[in-house]
Amino acid sequence: MEKMRPNISTFVGIAVALYFLVAVATVLSAGSTGEYEGDFSMYYWTAKAYQAGIDPYDRKAVEAMSGRQIFQFYYFPLSIHLFRPFTLLPHNTARVVFLLLQCGMLVYVFYLWQRFFLQDPTDQWFLLFCLLAFNAAVYADLATGNVAIIEQAFLWTAFACFLRNQPVRFVVFLALASIFKMVLLFFLLLIFLARKDERLRFLAALGGVGTIIVLASVLADADLAGRFVFNLPSILDLPSEQGIINPSSLAFFKTTGASLTNSGVLTSPALLQWPLYICWVVLVLGVSWRFLRNINVGDTDGMIWAINFLCLVLALVSPRFKDYSYMLLLVPTYFLLKRTTVIKAYHLGFILCILSVHHILLPGLRKFTVALWIYYPLALALLVWIAYVLEFSVGKGVGEAPSET
Repeated sequence: MEKMRPNISTFVGIAVALYFLVAVATVLSAGSTGEYEGDFSMYYWTAKAYQAGIDPYDRKAVEAMSGRQIFQFYYFPLSIHLFRPFTLLPHNTARVVFLLLQCGMLVYVFYLWQRFFLQDPTDQWFLLFCLLAFNAAVYADLATGNVAIIEQAFLWTAFACFLRNQPVRFVVFLALASIFKMVLLFFLLLIFLARKDERLRFLAALGGVGTIIVLASVLADADLAGRFVFNLPSILDLPSEQGIINPSSLAFFKTTGASLTNSGVLTSPALLQWPLYICWVVLVLGVSWRFLRNINVGDTDGMIWAINFLCLVLALVSPRFKDYSYMLLLVPTYFLLKRTTVIKAYHLGFILCILSVHHILLPGLRKFTVALWIYYPLALALLVWIAYVLEFSVGKGVGEAPSET
């Protein structure tokens, strides 16, 4: 009888498991020193401060109560209540429980991605891709103790409900994801891509769930909701959140504007950053909608193409998109690599190779190539978005609108 020999996928699966265990062990061992899981400390002490009657949006007051430096809390008021159960535990115990929750949610997200969106639950290479792609976005979330993995679990559950034509569940899970980051309400655009006979059901669900959330926010603490709105604009002006930790388009234009100002080309970075950012958003949204409205969403495959493409659009236009947020692009990117009909390995390899340029002789381009390295996830997101546009332009099966009856 011939012996079974392990194939390369088996070794990949083992490597993924070992890498993941090392990542978790690293976070666990260093978390008690404050080097890791800084975001979770913010959630924990903000919730504790709220229970003590302290304004959770007053950073100095929260720091005075906790006796340590923490990040400013910018999240929606209702999210505070989701962190309150952790305050029943000592901080060090709570952070371990939160990390275990992240790991459990990550396993669930991997299942969702492979089962519903890639339709290949045995692809071990995808798991390796998830752990390393986009500057190891998954590890970045584990290391910072952010809620991005939990947010992704809610968001992709909402997408799965959309695929199954379950409007109430879609809106509920999207609302749960948006409690952490309201920019995810962008995906309500999916409602307008649904068939006309289904659109009213989604809009009705949105109206009902939206009313409940607004009433809950006002009844729970109207003043807190007001302070949240007042503090929100300041998140766009954090000077430290540029480059590889926040490779968003607005941050890129800020970095570019500051560089040109230091070189004497501009008198103020604001002369460039906001006009360019606004033009960029209009361009990306305009081009994207032109192709989105022609996607065949009459079947599951067409809806998956639309969901993936919207993920890329959000990453390109969002004013703030942290390193761990790029988890959102893992499925759209891997999906494209597996399904592309117009992008060849030659084209992809050629582009990736020339992007590695650092020593360039052309005047003025050296600063651009340096900036490109610290915004590499954004550049990669742009390349994948362009690839989707090419697929919609000349590919088969994704660019034909369903016939209206």
